[in-house]
Amino acid sequence: RSSKSSARSSSGDVPTGDNASVSSDAETGPSGETSSNSGSTSSSKGKKASPSKSPRNSEEQGEMLTKDKAEQAQRMLETVERVLAHISDNGLSGSAAVEYILVHSVDVQRIATLQQLHNHVDAHDAEDTARALRCVLDRAQSLNPKVQVAAADGIQRILPALPESMCRPLVDSIAPLISRREDTPVSTPRKTALSPGDSPQAGPVADGVVSPGSLGATETDSHALTADVLLLPESAAVTEARSAWKELFHAVLRRIPSVEVEGVLQQHVDWRMQPTSPSTEKIFGAETLQVLLDKNPEVGTLMLRYLIGLSCDESTPVRLAAVRKMPVLFDVVLPVAIREQLFMPLLMLLADTKLAVACAAFETAIAMPKCVGTAFTRDVLKPVLKQFITNAPDEVLQTTTRNYGKLVWNLRDAFEPLPQAFVEAARASPIKASMRRGKSLSKQSTAEMSAAGHSPRSTPLAPPPYDAGLSLSSMPSTSFSPQQSMRAASMAANAPSFGQLAAQFADNDWIFFFAEFARQCASQDAAIRRECAFNAPALMASVPMELRNEMFACVSALAKDSAPKVRISVAAGFHELCSFAADPVQQILPIVTALAADTNVLVKEHLFANITDIFSTVKRALPSAQKADTFFTSMTPLVIAYEKEIHTNWRKVAALLTHMQHFADWFSPNDLFAKYVPLLVSHLVSGATALNKRVCRTIALFLRRSFATLEDCVRVLIAVKNMTAVLARNKAAAGRMGFIALFSEMAQHFSQEFVKAFLLPALAQLAADKVSNVRCALARAVPPLLSYPLLRGPLEKTVVAALQEDKDPDVRRCIADPLAVSMDSLVGYSDSRNARLLKEEGPQLLSSEAIKKAGEALEAAKEKSAPPVIPAANPGPTRPKKR
Repeated sequence: RSSKSSARSSSGDVPTGDNASVSSDAETGPSGETSSNSGSTSSSKGKKASPSKSPRNSEEQGEMLTKDKAEQAQRMLETVERVLAHISDNGLSGSAAVEYILVHSVDVQRIATLQQLHNHVDAHDAEDTARALRCVLDRAQSLNPKVQVAAADGIQRILPALPESMCRPLVDSIAPLISRREDTPVSTPRKTALSPGDSPQAGPVADGVVSPGSLGATETDSHALTADVLLLPESAAVTEARSAWKELFHAVLRRIPSVEVEGVLQQHVDWRMQPTSPSTEKIFGAETLQVLLDKNPEVGTLMLRYLIGLSCDESTPVRLAAVRKMPVLFDVVLPVAIREQLFMPLLMLLADTKLAVACAAFETAIAMPKCVGTAFTRDVLKPVLKQFITNAPDEVLQTTTRNYGKLVWNLRDAFEPLPQAFVEAARASPIKASMRRGKSLSKQSTAEMSAAGHSPRSTPLAPPPYDAGLSLSSMPSTSFSPQQSMRAASMAANAPSFGQLAAQFADNDWIFFFAEFARQCASQDAAIRRECAFNAPALMASVPMELRNEMFACVSALAKDSAPKVRISVAAGFHELCSFAADPVQQILPIVTALAADTNVLVKEHLFANITDIFSTVKRALPSAQKADTFFTSMTPLVIAYEKEIHTNWRKVAALLTHMQHFADWFSPNDLFAKYVPLLVSHLVSGATALNKRVCRTIALFLRRSFATLEDCVRVLIAVKNMTAVLARNKAAAGRMGFIALFSEMAQHFSQEFVKAFLLPALAQLAADKVSNVRCALARAVPPLLSYPLLRGPLEKTVVAALQEDKDPDVRRCIADPLAVSMDSLVGYSDSRNARLLKEEGPQLLSSEAIKKAGEALEAAKEKSAPPVIPAANPGPTRPKKR
């Protein structure tokens, strides 16, 4: 049944008719007889080849192609139906059904069956599973490459349910499908380790356990593959199938017992790592070693020996694979072996003529300090890496810059500390920021660069001798190409300097690496500057405090870069830099101002995505309230400008509202009430309705910021009265519905006494609103408010009574049906919470003096014709008139 259902479900894709290979096998019926359709097919092909019947125009040719596709699809469907009928009539199931489909059906049904192999075969039945796997693997090489991919995928799906005893024989059976064998015909099924027969050890399956002999003999001629065999280029489909088998091979290896690792090494790895093996086999052998290393750490010593041999291989892909596998040994091999055996091959790979290999060797070398020890890193590895990044050609420069932060972080323990004279001079008068673009960079002379220890040079990679007795007499003296001299000269003309103070101590490691980073920041290549911006946080965390002022100068220059991608990288990681600022007003504010005022909206989005982290870090770093107010007051216009730019994009506004909920902890009351509250009220009128709850919660949090003084209470009352005037009597229905949402949120954040005195009268007037949607919104919001003792009576007399007699049936249903109540507002009354809110508000908020002063302020503003404290909402984009 499963075979029939899978075939029927996949037969809908048949009309594509890609290959279907309507061969003699596809046209053979259940009894082995040839179908009558084959004759018509041959006759139709003969007619098609006749020149007298050629199409006269493109329309006739298209009709004939469509007809041929339809006929081919029909033949495929007939084949599928015959196969399903035979399986059903003979009661085939499991491995028998899979075998019949692979032999007699078409590729579409084969792919569907193999992809759902876990539905056809019971993995707990070892005998049936072994028979099905034997059937698939015996015929794998004679199948279409797409069918082979489906077979590898289907076997991998049932792999978790297979017993470990079947995994090793399965490895031996998959191995022939991985290697390229030109001496084996493609159409002839190969006998694999799962093939029964000739081997005398072959035996049946007993007691549900597969014996090694039943999945049988290994392939003795698999080791005959050498580099002398002419391997022709493969098609993309064949390469994909081979990759699927390799992935399956490694998946099975991860499930074999640890005791089988040695046998796998001898049978499937050793011959691949020989010098005469093809490059593809060597690369696959290195990948297999990495998989086996996870099973048994003792493989690390053998893998080290093989990788050293591969690092001297003539093939560039082999050397590249070898150097990329080296880092996996750093945690499992003894440091002495890595120092004495692996460092020399790695040094040769750093000087490789192929730049891809040199770049990979550099990425491996910067990961070595974590395992070789501080002394070896300081005396041997650090000088080599310093020469590499100084003399690297232009093609390698982007790789060195991309990994520069990791390099400095891993080497920091081996660096010499800054000289005491430099530290004292830097603390007395900090080094002047030298990252200035323009004419000042071109004035730097080559003599000053030489004095700083960065003159153009081209020296071979030759580290100093190491004290531990490591013989470096065979060190290669390979120089890079002459392009490095041209690059160094151009960098000397454009790179900034530390000034005279830094030039005196240019031999220090910290100053050397920072000077190199500063020169890269001034590169003419935007990709290099972008990598510098990406590595700035890691370098900032590594350098001493005396160099962080210069680091912020570099970041400030990158924040004003002409390339947008560079500025985006700075904005995306700037929140990580803020914690290292000693003076946020001087170091952070100029950079944030430049990024927030950027013309590219992506720069602003990346900056404001982490604005909470930036503001909280600055608040902790500025204990003085005056400096904090100065910083956040300067940020207010930038935030408002960004909000105006994204006002119509509700997703970006939602992300900004997530950060604005914390603004009450940072900004002054004047900024909150005069700038941000009007901004939020405008969203209740012309913004997205889905954001109303967030907007109202943010407004309530702003209003509850402080009730310490009478001035604070008066400010809250003025804001509430102006919001009531703007929203409750707004011409737009969205504004009045926004007031209803605000009332529900204010009832949760303010005492019921305050809500009754200042918000309830305006809410009661909306019961007679002319728009039914407003009355429906009011009907949904009222039931949760009836749990408040002081609000229940007035609401029942005015609002509930009017809504129950409303002429709109939807309004009456909303007020009568509890299921129609908004689930977001189901927060009932609590005596303890109301007592806490009332205590926080204090007696001054509801005092007659505060109410009087708030009224006087509003009257004074009205007489002077001043703009209201809460301005009217933006009308939003105009809509075209309907015809």
